[in-house]
Amino acid sequence: MMANPVMGPTDTETFVGCRVLEADSSECQVITSKFYNDWVKGECSKVDIILNIFCPGVLTEMWEVRRASLANKHSPTAVEQHYHGTIISCDIITTPNSSKCHDYTQGTHTYRAMLLCDVLPGKKHVVQTNQTHLVTPPQGYDSVYGQPGHALNYPEIVIYDEASILPRYVIVYQKDGIMKIAK
Repeated sequence: MMANPVMGPTDTETFVGCRVLEADSSECQVITSKFYNDWVKGECSKVDIILNIFCPGVLTEMWEVRRASLANKHSPTAVEQHYHGTIISCDIITTPNSSKCHDYTQGTHTYRAMLLCDVLPGKKHVVQTNQTHLVTPPQGYDSVYGQPGHALNYPEIVIYDEASILPRYVIVYQKDGIMKIAK
């Protein structure tokens, strides 16, 4: 199987692929605007490139099965868009703020990347402090929502079922903005 440097392997049933969005396309402009609007702390970093992710059939099927399962438990089941930077332990931490997600990203000296994902949080267990001891949501809940206020500065949703998150875009951005925050 030959790998395409932009698309990835050609077997679309088992491998993830990407396409670069043209900077002047409406899709790229919408995602770039979302990234900038969702940057709530410090000076916003500049988006350099956005890749649209093509998920293989098996991941999309898992997503749809999970969505149907949640719809049977909780009606209606909302799909939310959140940023994701890394996986810690068995948790998948997402946030609606691109600037908060930046805290979880890795990168080179010049660039970092984060995912913009569709998330199925289901029934959220709301907390106002870090709950790092949790390895699953409390019984009767599908995710844990960290609500800003008491001890948390920014919202986060922790997902414990990998079928509840579907990556849609890779956003590659310059980290110049964050360097000014650190100074």
